[in-house]
Amino acid sequence: MENNGNPAPQGSPLFSSLEKNAGDIDINPIQQRIIEVAARLMERHYLLDLDQLYQECTRFIKEAPKQQIQSALNDLVHRKILIHGKALNRQQLLENPNRSKILEIIRREPGIHFSRIKAWIGKESRTVQWHLKMLEKFDFIREVRFGNNIVYFDFLQDKNHDKLHYYLHKDGAPAILGTILNRPGGITLSDLIDIVQMPRSTVARKVNVLISEGFVRARYLTNQAMMLSVVEDLVPVLRDIFAGWDKS
Repeated sequence: MENNGNPAPQGSPLFSSLEKNAGDIDINPIQQRIIEVAARLMERHYLLDLDQLYQECTRFIKEAPKQQIQSALNDLVHRKILIHGKALNRQQLLENPNRSKILEIIRREPGIHFSRIKAWIGKESRTVQWHLKMLEKFDFIREVRFGNNIVYFDFLQDKNHDKLHYYLHKDGAPAILGTILNRPGGITLSDLIDIVQMPRSTVARKVNVLISEGFVRARYLTNQAMMLSVVEDLVPVLRDIFAGWDKS
């Protein structure tokens, strides 16, 4: 039986979903009422029509003038809490356990590659790609390309260190950077090779990349030995990253 104008009944799955997550975002009472009306519309029509939503809101939200309703609705749309033509809203999106897990992984490992996400989730590529696109569409994550590689970050992650996070996912990079970081006075290339237990050519190649990307500084001693240290501005950043890894 069709609901003739009242907000979605509190027993309906959609209303329960919206109500349960209302405390997770900053919304005012008028916006809460708009979300309730949107829930009723999506119960009836599945897809959300914003023009129809505005008309419904002006009919049933009598405690606010039309201008205030329009302003509140515009804010919900701007923040992608409600999206025209979408069956889902931002609050509902993470009820899917796969999407929730993907977001958790990306937040825990910023700069993570698709293949690693796929391995964690254990789903086929098409399914993982769909969930990533949904998370990106609703501004939970952002996609960044480095050369031929596409990696993922939390939407609010500081962009200034995207490349550093990306390189920390490369084989050997965490061990090399971590070892250099733990020697504030610097470490010679020879000592670094002894500690990380990798072939000399591999370490030299990776160190050259880290130097060229501006993560590591090299200076030469009087005996021509190369002394390596982490670029000063990145020391606290790397310490925070490694500390976060230790906690996870």
